[in-house]
Amino acid sequence: MLYVSHSQLEEIATEIFVRFEAPEKIASQVAASLVEANLQGMDSHGILQVSRYVEKIRAGRLFPAVLPKVEHTGISTAIITGGYGFGQITAYKGVEVISALTKETGVASVALRDVNHVGRLGEYAEQLAKDGLISMIMAGGGDTGGQVTPYGGKQRMFGTNPICWGIPTPGDPADIIVDFATAAIATGKMLLAKKTGAAIPAGCLLDAAGNPSIRPDDYYEGGVMLPFGAHKGYAIMLVIEILANLFGGCAPLSSKEHKLSNTVLMTAWSIERFVDRERFDELILELYTNIQNSEPTTGFESVRIP
Repeated sequence: MLYVSHSQLEEIATEIFVRFEAPEKIASQVAASLVEANLQGMDSHGILQVSRYVEKIRAGRLFPAVLPKVEHTGISTAIITGGYGFGQITAYKGVEVISALTKETGVASVALRDVNHVGRLGEYAEQLAKDGLISMIMAGGGDTGGQVTPYGGKQRMFGTNPICWGIPTPGDPADIIVDFATAAIATGKMLLAKKTGAAIPAGCLLDAAGNPSIRPDDYYEGGVMLPFGAHKGYAIMLVIEILANLFGGCAPLSSKEHKLSNTVLMTAWSIERFVDRERFDELILELYTNIQNSEPTTGFESVRIP
């Protein structure tokens, strides 16, 4: 088996993107983002995406040198157009803009349009938490036609529509980061299972005939992914489709007007505008400690916090 350090992996990915005409600064930032996803255990959002990005560049769907443009639409709102460059670059511009707006106004929202795959949403929530802000990030869009069926259906209609929250915590505890797809499984994890020959968990997939399946190949042969949590997960998925996708002015994936895009809505709150920061830190640390010190059930060594 060949072992490659994370720094070597970043260098390799950076060189690949540079060879496809990405400026070195952009190439290295995207490569670092992908490798960080691997280091966080999110292989579906990691280095395996390099080949997908290269395919998009070759197909004229990803423009590696394009930088995002910012349009301020109010004192606490903005729209950032990605121009179908690397999604990570647009998302980091979103973090920069929303952080400045929120610190000035208390609450802010920023919509990202014409964006390619942004990667792991938690990466941006982590940065906003470091800035002392609470955040909620939603991503819609995806391939035209979708990958996920509505609850009770068997036709593709939605993307995996992930949602993420980030909450800063004081002192030693790690910030609370909640990040998950509202599909029962992420597209990248489906691809990873296909590449490795692994089965996927039950309850994630229907085959082309609408029968439950654990074979990732069935998805690529006309099957559909399911929302997590049956009707509850589907309801959240629908709201994200509206707020992240339609709210950003993009047609639904089921529409002939849809253009491939990873539309995103970022919202952030300044804690100090709602509660004294020392009081908030005291309370969240107490909650954090109470959870960690609570008695675990059978099969768990400890109660975990996201």
